[in-house]
Order: sequence, then structure tokens, then C-alpha cells
Amino acid sequence: MTLTFGHYTLLMATRHGVTLHQLAEQTNFDPKLIFYLLEELVNHDLLRTSQQANEEQDYYELTDISFSYIQEYERQNPDLIISGSIDSNR
Repeated sequence: MTLTFGHYTLLMATRHGVTLHQLAEQTNFDPKLIFYLLEELVNHDLLRTSQQANEEQDYYELTDISFSYIQEYERQNPDLIISGSIDSNR
């Protein structure tokens, strides 16, 4: 899978685990775009969903493989890096 800036933005917003509501607030993306990108990322095993105790909403988390995709994206697109690079937060 080749990451777009949209995929990268969602992955970076998810690096500490988020709910759908938090993801929408952090990215300011249209909800339809978020659902489309989330579906692709989950289907390619770059994100996983889980439920926190006592929560009804899904919680999105990075998978181990997503770190290498983020690092590769940042190497190929240094001008588009979102502050708080994954290397400094791992």
C-alpha cells in the first residue's frame, strides 16, 4: 500500500490511540473521508480497532507494521512531515 497524505495524517493522529470522535477533531477531515481512509488502513493492517473498558466506541491504534510505513513516508516526503515524528514518539 502506498500512503497518501490523508493516510499519513490519520496514522499520525492515531499514534497514541484515539476514538473516531477524537480523530475527527484532530484531523478536521470530512467524516466520509475519515471512514474511507480508516477502512483502507484497517484492511491493510496498519490500524487495529479495539474497545476500551466501559466504552461503546471503537478505539483505533497503530499496528507494528504501521511504524515502518510512517517512517518510509517521512523519508520520501520530508516537507510533509507532521511535527512529532513517529521516531520521537515510539
